Amino acid sequence: MNIPKDFDFTRTKHEPSDNCISFHCYIHGLDEGVDEPMYIACDECGHVYRTARALRKAYREASRRAQKHFPVPLLPHLWRLATVRASRISFCQYCNSEF
Repeated sequence: MNIPKDFDFTRTKHEPSDNCISFHCYIHGLDEGVDEPMYIACDECGHVYRTARALRKAYREASRRAQKHFPVPLLPHLWRLATVRASRISFCQYCNSEF
């Protein structure tokens, strides 16, 4: 990723420009993935999961939200949430596109 030397990297919401288009997260409206290491990034929306733990946390939060609208048996659902591995999560939790 080529970042211009004079690029002003800020963590504030803004519209994407030509300088930040390659690392702009369209879900949160800010630049991600430049200043810190990352576990995985979504190619579609640009969201960056910094660690495997962050991906698992987002997966669990999305599953809890879905549980409210689409009830499933509770015990198997809780077991799946507790034992999920980040390597088995194959899609972005914000835009549902595959990694």
